[in-house]
Order: sequence, then structure tokens, then C-alpha cells
Amino acid sequence: MSSVLYNTGVKAYFTLLRLISPWHPKAKKMIQGRRHALSDLEQKRKKGVPTIWMHVSSLGEYEQGHPLLERIRKDLPEAEVVLTFFSPSGYDVRCNTPLADIVTYLPADTSPELKTFIETLNPTIALFVKYEFWLNTISILHQKRVPVFLVSAIFRPKQVFFKSWGREFKEALRLYDHLFVQDENSLQLLKSIGLSNDKITIAGDTRADRVCQIAAQPKKIKEAEYLREDAKRKGQLVLVIGSSWEEDEKIILPYLLTLDNIRLIIAPHEVHEKHLSHLEELIGKSNLVYLSHKPFEAEIANAKALIIDGYGLLSSLYRYADITYVGGGFGKGIHNTLEAIAFGAPVVFGPKYHKFREAVSLLKEGGGFSIASKEEADLLMAKLISDKDYRQTAGDRAERYLSANKGATDAIFAKISDTLENRFNSR
Repeated sequence: MSSVLYNTGVKAYFTLLRLISPWHPKAKKMIQGRRHALSDLEQKRKKGVPTIWMHVSSLGEYEQGHPLLERIRKDLPEAEVVLTFFSPSGYDVRCNTPLADIVTYLPADTSPELKTFIETLNPTIALFVKYEFWLNTISILHQKRVPVFLVSAIFRPKQVFFKSWGREFKEALRLYDHLFVQDENSLQLLKSIGLSNDKITIAGDTRADRVCQIAAQPKKIKEAEYLREDAKRKGQLVLVIGSSWEEDEKIILPYLLTLDNIRLIIAPHEVHEKHLSHLEELIGKSNLVYLSHKPFEAEIANAKALIIDGYGLLSSLYRYADITYVGGGFGKGIHNTLEAIAFGAPVVFGPKYHKFREAVSLLKEGGGFSIASKEEADLLMAKLISDKDYRQTAGDRAERYLSANKGATDAIFAKISDTLENRFNSR
């Protein structure tokens, strides 16, 4: 069903990945991982077993799908669960998740083996999380009469679906059996292009359920825990900076580095040598320690900042924060703010937040703050650090917002369970 323009664009994208893969580690993983996707599936797939397929783009979308995977595992233990990723930044971290029987990459949407991949997978039901709209994949599933659901989706007026030239994408939305959206605006946009009410449910964001799960059982990170305890003894506060880019750090760090009553835990979005060198230049090499170096307590006590030079820990690191900062807002857009507020601390982020419903809501509720310049950052941080009541009130509001938005997983599973049961019974 997809257009020549769409297919050409997808092919061009993967051609570019192949060309740059000798020099670009992420592109290399994306190409190499897909070479083995079909053979992995053929070797591991259980014949004659009902299969639930969830596809996610990367780590953030996996975290969104995680509560639903847990619910499926709990309530449908007889099912085989297949999880596919688009990006290695998700696959590398969650390739061994116990919530899936098979974890692999989704072939390129124009690849010759895509149809064979789906036929081998033979899913009972397919779940796509948030932004995954692969026209050929959805079309093949529809032709094979596989129920397809979109989970925790959010739509905006500027997306291709609502453009006069986006006919193929509009038609792709009609191929989903049901769309679970996060908010009323998304529902109204879908209705504006002819989707019926009975095909759409406002279920909220499953990430709220996920971050509440993590907050209930966070990982203990002894180095961060010691820094937190040491800061308390010295009357200092802890700021956790998560998923930061160089642009964030240039704005937020200079003022904080002049203060004696603040300590830093920084989990940069990328931990390659260039970015870590940038942090050393800003903070001073003697003023920071790296988690991977397994610093002694004395080293942590003398350090201004603990640098988390690895992945998979950020959601638990926020437990050590009095104030949080989420990066990305001076680039393409902010990262996960729900994780940052899970332990009752206020969150600060950059100016590019408007595409993120939870960030807009947190600003409205008073649990989050946006800064657009170094001057704004300095003033806000001074207020949050010096005014305990102001800081705690904002943290309480953030925590209440998160609590009020729980329950999306139950709503989604309740809606799809009938389809799952009917499909299982028909096999």
C-alpha cells in the first residue's frame, strides 16, 4: 500500500546506514543486527504456539511497553513473546529481558525478507508502541488478518497523517484494529481524518505505570548512595542530570559549579570519549569521578560530580535527587521526565518540550520548570536550591501528577484481552 516516495525514502535511509557503517558504530550495529534477524527467528521460534509480538523503536519505547509485557507474561504464560527493536540503543540494553522469549531486530520495511520474517513469526497479535508506523509491515499484517494495536500513541497536528499529501499514512492508521492514545487531542485529531470512536481509546501513558514500578523497587547504586549520604552530612543538595547533551551542560553547569552546597550526579545521553572529555573540561578532571572506575568512598567524598559512564541506571539514579534536570531540550527534544519525578523531586528541562504531553502538564501543575537560557537556568536553580518550601512543593506536585496518571496498562490490557482470548481459542 505504501507509495514509491515512501519506499524510496526507507531504502535511501538504510543505504546511507550501510555506507557510513564502517565509521559509525550505531549504524554498523543496525546493519549487522538485521542480517541475523530472520535466522534468529527461524532457529528460536516455537511451532504451533500462540505468539504475541511487540515492536518498539528504542529503549524509551521499550520502557513504555514494559508494563504491558509484564501483564502479558503474568496473565498469558502459555504465549510466546517476541520483542523486536528498530535501534541498537534499545536492543543492546534489553536483548536479554526475561519478558520476551525472542529479542531481535525488525527487518527494514522495504527489505526482501520482511514478508518471510512476518510469516515465520506468525503472530497471534501485534503491538506497536507509540511512534512505530511502518507501512509495509502494517499492510502485510493486515493482509494476514493479524490484529494490530498501537499502544500509548500521541498525535500532533504537524504530523504527516494530517497533511494533504499524507494519504498513505492516513490509510495505514485505518489498518490498526485499535489505537490507544494518550490524550483527548490525539483522539480528536484521529477523528478529524475519519477514524471512528470505537477504534480509539484514551488510555494514557504506560510509562507512568513503568516508572512507578521502578520507584517501588529501584536498583541500589552504592556510589550514588554514598555521594547522597556524604552530601547530607555536609548540608548539601544533590542534582541528578539525566540524558544530558553538551548543549544542556553548557547551560546548566557553570553556575552550579560555583556553589559549595550542591553535588552532581550526571548520566550523559552519550558516553563516548568526546562527550566525557567535554565534561572533564567543564567540571575539571580532579572534581569528578567515573562510576566505571569504581571509586573509593574518599574519592567520592572529594568529588563535585559522579559521572555515570554507562547505560540502564538512570531511572534508579533519580532516587538520590533533591532536584532533577532532564536533557535534550536544547536539541531535538527533552527525554523522559516521568522517570525524573518518580521519587518526588521537581524536574527542570530545556525549551523544546512542547511535543511532550507530560512536560506541558508538569509545567501547568507546577511540578516542572523550563529554562531557555543560562540566565534563566541560574535564577531558577538559585531559587530551587535556596528555598526548601518552594522545592518541596514542586516535588509534591510532580509526584501527585505521576500518581494521577497511573493505570494505562490495566486499561489497555482489559481492552485487548478479549481479542487475545479469541485468537488463542481459535488456534
